[in-house]
Amino acid sequence: MTDGAAQPEAGWKRVRFGTPFLDQSGPYFVPEADGVRGLAMRVTAPHVNYVSAAHGGVLATFADVALSYQVFLLEEGGLPITTVSMAVNYLAPAKLGDWLTSEVRIDRLGARIAHTSGRLLRGETTLMTMTGVYNLLRPLAGAGKG
Repeated sequence: MTDGAAQPEAGWKRVRFGTPFLDQSGPYFVPEADGVRGLAMRVTAPHVNYVSAAHGGVLATFADVALSYQVFLLEEGGLPITTVSMAVNYLAPAKLGDWLTSEVRIDRLGARIAHTSGRLLRGETTLMTMTGVYNLLRPLAGAGKG
């Protein structure tokens, strides 16, 4: 779904995840400022449905990427994870050309599972709320010792 017209807002730069699906479902952008977190995307022509609104699957993918990316960033070098479950609530449409940002919270972090929540925004307008549970794929301490 990449599109040359997907230009970031000032203060954001493109992030490449290194997997074809993630690189094609965006592009996604991260803040240029060190220590600032978040993920953003521009709604482009390949993202929209027949009424020029972002397809629900595009927004759900963005939600999953935004939630999981914050968990990934918890450890130096990245924490490998998989999605266990995710729920989304569509509150308002995103239209062609809209700049969308995410806010994510890590609600609970265990040794093997992370619980997250957040929202997708267009400016100050909340378009979607979401929750996700992620499996942490780091080795447990002492695993494999006999």
